[in-house]
Amino acid sequence: METDPIRKARDIFLGNYNCAQAVFRVVLEEKGLYFNQAPIVAAGFGGGISRRGEMCGALTGAIMAIGVLHDQKYNEPGEHRKYTYESVGELIEKFKAINKSPICNDLVGFDVRDPVARQKGNDEGVFKTICPKFVEDAVKIVLEMFPD
Repeated sequence: METDPIRKARDIFLGNYNCAQAVFRVVLEEKGLYFNQAPIVAAGFGGGISRRGEMCGALTGAIMAIGVLHDQKYNEPGEHRKYTYESVGELIEKFKAINKSPICNDLVGFDVRDPVARQKGNDEGVFKTICPKFVEDAVKIVLEMFPD
């Protein structure tokens, strides 16, 4: 398996995991915090949260990872929440600067809730050609934000 975390996340996404699962898993693995249920926890967040086209699944995977990463430093709930909110805001702004939007429907160019549009997207390979970049970007941003 690939050792570069960005490529590894892409490969995992192109395998059997959704965008949120791939990002969450790889970031946690890179930080030595992976737990076996991580992909299960992240399963419902793919496709803009349960294929609703809302917040990009790659971002939600990264957001969950940030929560786990901050737990290593901030044990008091209020403090943890404060720094998590700050980091998540930074993540979303950095992602938007690269991709123009944090919203799945905007990123893929159609409403993923619409089964006909989603099937057309599948048939045209949208999720396999466009979405891997979002997975890569989310992993890269989080790992740059948390270098230690």
